[in-house]
Amino acid sequence: MALVDPPGADAFPSKISHMVLIGVIDLVAGAFFGLITAHTAVNPKFISTTSTWMFFVSLGLLYLGTVYHTSRLPDVPREFKKQENDFSAAYGEHRQ
Repeated sequence: MALVDPPGADAFPSKISHMVLIGVIDLVAGAFFGLITAHTAVNPKFISTTSTWMFFVSLGLLYLGTVYHTSRLPDVPREFKKQENDFSAAYGEHRQ
């Protein structure tokens, strides 16, 4: 969502910081998974609490990215009507 700017949409303002934060969350989650899978002596309460917070932060980032992505798209009904009118005008010129 953040890396692709659809035609007619505004640019996503914080692409790099959004993706870096997601990357950090992924790396930490991967490290926790690796520690647990390797049966390393870890503090399960710390990992559980941190994982829960990371899950909610990830959900928040997903929500913000989705809401901002849909809000920056052009008005769809107006865009469809514009395309329809452009096509009708081009077709009318072609037929004359």
